[in-house]
Amino acid sequence: MGKSVVLEAVRHFIESNGICGSSIIVGLSGGADSVALVNALVSLSGGLNIAVSAAHFNHHIRGAAADRDEEFVKALCVKLGIKIFAYGDDVPRYALESGKTLEQAARDMRYAFLERARRESGADFIAVAHHMDDQAESVLMHLMRGSGLKGLTGMSGVRGRIIRPLLDVRRMDIEAFIRETGCEFMTDDTNFDAFGTRNKIRLELLPYIEKNIAPAIIPSLCGTARLLSEDEAHLRAEAEELLNSSYDGGGYCVERMACAAHPILTRAIRIAFERAGMLTDIEKKHVDMTEELMHMRTGASIDVPHGSVAVSYGRLIFGKRRSMEALSVDINVGENALFEFGGYKIHIEAQNARFERSAFAACFDADKLPSKKLTLRNRRDGDRFKPLNASGSKKFKDYLIDKKVPRDERDMPLICFGENVLYAYGLCVADSVKVTDETRNIAKVVFDKNLRMV
Repeated sequence: MGKSVVLEAVRHFIESNGICGSSIIVGLSGGADSVALVNALVSLSGGLNIAVSAAHFNHHIRGAAADRDEEFVKALCVKLGIKIFAYGDDVPRYALESGKTLEQAARDMRYAFLERARRESGADFIAVAHHMDDQAESVLMHLMRGSGLKGLTGMSGVRGRIIRPLLDVRRMDIEAFIRETGCEFMTDDTNFDAFGTRNKIRLELLPYIEKNIAPAIIPSLCGTARLLSEDEAHLRAEAEELLNSSYDGGGYCVERMACAAHPILTRAIRIAFERAGMLTDIEKKHVDMTEELMHMRTGASIDVPHGSVAVSYGRLIFGKRRSMEALSVDINVGENALFEFGGYKIHIEAQNARFERSAFAACFDADKLPSKKLTLRNRRDGDRFKPLNASGSKKFKDYLIDKKVPRDERDMPLICFGENVLYAYGLCVADSVKVTDETRNIAKVVFDKNLRMV
């Protein structure tokens, strides 16, 4: 019975998700679940036209027992006639250095290895052996932690390159498959140690609920997760539409986002973190802080685990502040030169330069310059600037605010003499050195945007 249940579930999963004809690398720990999965896939490979290989990660947590698991997996793959990619690393050391729990560290390193093995093998998908009981454990654990709707949707059958062909199969059917097929497997004794939240849920809480309260608790939890997954997908689609309609190339329109219903807004904020590559370690408090930021004045910002969020002239801007390194180089505008600075290619034209009306080319009246030897650098405290046609100078910081230059765009290259800014990239030259009808000698420093290296 178990054999037919497992094979039919895996067959249906592969066919219904359009995976026939693909290559699959199985995350093979050596435990009963992954052994059942790899055997089922190999058994079905001919009829489904799939190529199967395996990958094993040795966490170096259980000493000699972990090494025995690795040797077992290698022997099993020889028996099945499939290729095995095996690798080991010091997970406990990584956990200590990163400040993560042992479980988190093991998961991160295992999935990083599986993706590397997938690329090296040329596989289309990584198959992992999570099943229905695992799904119920995850949903219940997220519920007790106060998770939002997303956490209660559980694990996805397909998430990017990760597939879970056994997600609709009960653990007892997998165990029956193992018995009926005579498959050997390795046992991790720590799975039977009621230490840690997940193991307590697996070994104590769910069995108690099944026996005394709700015999169908596991399929019920999984069915709820499927329903909630549909709701979450709909809300996410609306949140993505909100973000797309609010984006103007530099950030998200605060006024437009503020009109959204709260469940859509909070999802939109999380998606914005995701798009900026900053979703890792983002918690509800960071979403709440970002929502509060929307009502603050221009210039306000918050720091989050992997970047920052700022409000700037009606836009919400996500990402690490892009600033140039603290670079400074002396230049001679009396000599032709071509060089790189802070990721830019810069061309100095000192002889026979022609005037160019561009915010990305500094055209000076060479005879008005305080010196031919100037400094090319980024912004510093105390810098002053006299804009074109202005009656006097002002702090360069105040000038940027007056021009409504977003915070994340204020670290442009500057050409200076001391603390006086003579040119700001993308803006203009200082009034004191501008080219006029009376100008006879032009010195030009060209910043071609098409030559920017970063």
